[in-house]
Amino acid sequence: MSVWVYLKKSINVVFWLLDKVSKKNFCKLYPKYLNWLGIKIDTNKIENMWISPTTFFDSSHYDLISIGEMVTISFGVSILVHDYSIVHAMRICEPNKKCSNIIYNNVKIGNNVFIGARTIILPGTNIGDNCIIGAGSVVKGELKSNTIYCGNPARPIGSISDFAEKHKSLLD
Repeated sequence: MSVWVYLKKSINVVFWLLDKVSKKNFCKLYPKYLNWLGIKIDTNKIENMWISPTTFFDSSHYDLISIGEMVTISFGVSILVHDYSIVHAMRICEPNKKCSNIIYNNVKIGNNVFIGARTIILPGTNIGDNCIIGAGSVVKGELKSNTIYCGNPARPIGSISDFAEKHKSLLD
């Protein structure tokens, strides 16, 4: 492994510890670190944001990832921006053709989004504003705003307003 990989792993350990010791400082510094890596986050609008230090961000192109305001990303989430499987398929279908292109595509996470633990977000995903993604989901494509998604593949299961109304008594 390169020095850069060891350095990033060491920095992630520091952030993991900081999250345990001081959530306030973690929430202020971690989005700035991710922005420094190249992930698009407006560091002036990081209030009410929490991104787990165990989130895996595809390092092949940090610049293809954008995260909106007031986002929560739970532990063990993977956000991918590349797909190498097409190269393998081409090797089978056309064995004499040289194919080494990796497909890259953006991932955009809107405002006020909650992403459950161990979710996988695939390249080319656009999550609208005010979405909830259930734990363990596999997400790809356009996800409409104000909707709850879960499953593999993730499918809409309800609206945010219905969910909020149903659970309103828990906050009283």
